[in-house]
Amino acid sequence: MFDGGQIFVVPMEGRHTPLPLTAPLPSGRDIPTLLVSPDGQRVVYLADQDTADQREIYSVPADGSQAPVKLNGPLAPSVDVFPYNVRITPDGARVVFTAGNRLYSARTDGSQPAIELESAFVWHEPFQITSDGARVVFRGTQLNSVPVDGSAAPLQLSPASSTLGSDFQVSPDGRHAVYRINTHDANGNCSMASSACPSTAVPLPSS
Repeated sequence: MFDGGQIFVVPMEGRHTPLPLTAPLPSGRDIPTLLVSPDGQRVVYLADQDTADQREIYSVPADGSQAPVKLNGPLAPSVDVFPYNVRITPDGARVVFTAGNRLYSARTDGSQPAIELESAFVWHEPFQITSDGARVVFRGTQLNSVPVDGSAAPLQLSPASSTLGSDFQVSPDGRHAVYRINTHDANGNCSMASSACPSTAVPLPSS
C-alpha cells in the first residue's frame, strides 16, 4: 500500500524549505503522474485525491499561490484518467489526456471545462502534440489528428482499408505524420521491423 502522497516544490539551490503544493493524501492513495508545464508556471498531476481508487487530473500553480483545480469533468465510477497518456502543449496553456478510451483537452489553469476531442475509441498509446501546439495526433482504429482546442472534428490520416501499426511519429516541424501499416508477404504476417511493413508520410493540416 502507498502511504499517501504530497507534492512539494523547492528551488534548485535547495536553500529554502520545500513549499507544499498539495495537501497530503490519505494512506493507500497515490500520485502516479507528475508534469511541469514547459513555461514552469503550473504542475499537472494525477491522483485519486477526491475518490479512492479513481485517478483524476489536477493542476496547481508552481508557486503555490492557489489551491489545486480538477481539470476533468465527472467520470463514471469505473473510469480513470490514464496515467501514461498525459501531455502538455509547448506553451503550457492546455493539457491533453485520455479517460475511458476518449481523448480530452483542458486549460491547465482550469478556467474552462475540459472538452472531448474524440468520443470514439482511442488507444491507450502515447499520442503526440505538434511542435506548435495546434494539433493532437492519435491512434484510434486509424491515425487521426484534431485541433487541440476542439475547434474542428478529427481528421483521419490513414486509409480506412489499412491495418495500422502501433507506432507513429510527427515531424519536428509539425507538418507531417509518419506511420506504418501491417502488410502480408508470402510467409504470412510481417513483423513491425520487416521491410514488408512500409512507412507512409502524410501532411498535417495547418491550423
